[in-house]
Amino acid sequence: MSVRVEPSDPIGDYLSELSRADLVELLLELADAYPAIQRELEVRTAVASGEPSGAIADLVAAAEHAFTPEWEEAPWGRHWEPDVLVFGPEASALLDEFERHLGMPSAAPALVPALQRVVEIIAPHLADQENDTSELQEIAPRVTELLVTACRAAMPEPIALAEWVIGLRLRHERHLDLPLADVAEALGPIGLARVRELLQGVALPPSSAAKPDPTATEWWLLRLELADCEGRVDEAVDLLAMGSRPRFGGIVARLVAAGRHTEALGWLDRAVAADAVGSPFGWPVWEDLAALAGSRWPTAHGMPVGAAVDLYEQAGRVDEAIAVLRKDFAGHPGPERFGHLDEFATRHGRGATEREWAWAEAERRAARPHHDGQALVDIALSQGDLQRAWAAHDRFGSGESWRKLATASAQSEPLRAAELFRTHVASLLEPTNSRVYDVIASEVATIGKLLTAAGQVDEYDSYVSQLRTACRRRPSLMAALDRAGIPRGSAHRSSLDHI
Repeated sequence: MSVRVEPSDPIGDYLSELSRADLVELLLELADAYPAIQRELEVRTAVASGEPSGAIADLVAAAEHAFTPEWEEAPWGRHWEPDVLVFGPEASALLDEFERHLGMPSAAPALVPALQRVVEIIAPHLADQENDTSELQEIAPRVTELLVTACRAAMPEPIALAEWVIGLRLRHERHLDLPLADVAEALGPIGLARVRELLQGVALPPSSAAKPDPTATEWWLLRLELADCEGRVDEAVDLLAMGSRPRFGGIVARLVAAGRHTEALGWLDRAVAADAVGSPFGWPVWEDLAALAGSRWPTAHGMPVGAAVDLYEQAGRVDEAIAVLRKDFAGHPGPERFGHLDEFATRHGRGATEREWAWAEAERRAARPHHDGQALVDIALSQGDLQRAWAAHDRFGSGESWRKLATASAQSEPLRAAELFRTHVASLLEPTNSRVYDVIASEVATIGKLLTAAGQVDEYDSYVSQLRTACRRRPSLMAALDRAGIPRGSAHRSSLDHI
């Protein structure tokens, strides 16, 4: 029997010239010298023989060796920092090896136990926040992804898999991300039924405990995931409605996905009445209701604003949709929420009314103590209304948006823009802080460009002279001004393109 090798390089040419016996001898020598090659050959041999389970012990042993954690001491002089948990390069190399083996689906039965062992090793460290390092955060998702892939290919014994997953989750409270949905295919009806039996047998602490028990929380989450896997919408809704604060988003999402829109609207009305629509309730995304139908955000009590608006619009309830958009804007006025309200209202012939309301609401908020006109300036600039932006600035100030206003005004209002920069420089000069001197020099150079464009060269000369006189006892600032080319007697003439 001849050995076929594609000669694509010098190594390929060399191997193609070897006899079968010489090639076997070479592979055995390499296997003896390198454990990874030996494991590779053992797995391939086991797969070829139809008994991949024969490689399980070696793969599990390799996993235990590669994922033995090491502790890296804090750097000298930083003794207050905790030691860091690290894994050697063998860990990543072994995962690469496992990934290659998964290219042979028949090798999956041997990989499932090895990957389960890796999960068992790293899960306790994920539960400890001090040990939850960036390396762990990179390794953990890769391990679970490989395990899920191996389970789907191997379809291991479902009852044993169910018992392992539930035991792991209840011990480590899902610090390792392994939701039931990922292994539902491998579990099948038999495995899911065993999950239900196991959850029914969990002994929970009394509900009167001072704070939620992690096991009880994980038990609740597993029951929710199981209900989703089995398509039990009513059970999922009951679970999400438990307690004094229902998880409105998850409830509405599941009812919508099930085509039960009337019930979904009823729960949406309850969410609005409970003031549970919008980002203050832990849901910053504008409209992603579909994500709430899974278990990724199980504890999000609120409804995403965009999804609420869409549901009301689909039901023809425009007034309720606008009320939601108004409340969202009032809580966080700015150009993005102004745009949402404007776009929706314009679509329904009410654009002018809602734009007027939103501006008045933003003015009312800006007039409060310790507030300013930043939102008004941002909204006006987003609409291209520079005159209105300046009116808001003159009345309320522009907060952190002063630079946006100055940049937008550089061509049409260079003198006013320069005044904004001068105010900023004055604020940087008090108190004394040498770390901002280069920033000050850069801002002064910008003032020079603006005043020159406004025909105020003498004013710039006077400004620089006064600045240098007032700060003459700050040699580091003088040096920074010199480095920036700030003149001592003639104005800096340059383009406004880079302001």
